[in-house]
Amino acid sequence: MDIQELMATATSDTHEHFRKKLSEFVYGHYKYHNLSSANQKLIMDIIYKHTDAIRNGIGISNHTIEEENYKLYENRIRFNLSPEDLEDIKEILDLFKK
Repeated sequence: MDIQELMATATSDTHEHFRKKLSEFVYGHYKYHNLSSANQKLIMDIIYKHTDAIRNGIGISNHTIEEENYKLYENRIRFNLSPEDLEDIKEILDLFKK
C-alpha cells in the first residue's frame, strides 16, 4: 500500500479502521525499520495526534511538522535520537504533509 491508496480510503473508513491501516502503512515503511521500538512508538504517537486531519484530507501542515521536529530535536538526548533517526522521522512525517 502506498500513501495515495491509504488516503483514498481515509474518509470512507471508520476511525479505528483507518488507524489500523495507518499503523500498517507506517510500520511497513522502509524508513521505519531502523528506529528503535521506543522511537517507533514516539513517531506513531505524533501521527495518531493528527489522525483526524489526515483522515479529512487536510494532512499535517508544514508548520506543524516543523514544530514536531523542533520538539524532537530539543528532546533528542532524552529520547535517544540520533541525527539519522531525526531525519527518518522527518521523512515519515513529510509523507502526511499537505
